[in-house]
Amino acid sequence: YHKAQSAVPSPAQHIEIKEGYEDIYTALTRIWAEYPDPDLTTQSLSGRIAEDARTLVRRFKQITGQTISAYILDYRLYAARYKLRFTRLSVQEISNSTGFQSAAYFCKIFKQRYGTTPNQFRMQVVGERIRFFG
Repeated sequence: YHKAQSAVPSPAQHIEIKEGYEDIYTALTRIWAEYPDPDLTTQSLSGRIAEDARTLVRRFKQITGQTISAYILDYRLYAARYKLRFTRLSVQEISNSTGFQSAAYFCKIFKQRYGTTPNQFRMQVVGERIRFFG
């Protein structure tokens, strides 16, 4: 358990960049870097990489199988789970640091996705550590 807000590992090391897909890699790396910004959207992302939004949306889905907004949400949830697992940040702090508009919305989405609340998830992880190391 780390007291400080630990950095979420980037999936960049697992990505192979193929010729002609540099725009998608750029979009992904921007998402990984900017996910804490609650204003990160498809429009803002396309504006930041100077890409037509429709073209970026089409190519992104073609390559990743997901819409940009779905990918952003998935990455925010990945980051939140990481922080629940490896930090002592409160649910409110995790919500704020992963780009969710509010802790209530974060908890709602987390429970819909994983069938448990963020606090219950954290307690399960702590319980697993105690059983493993205890």
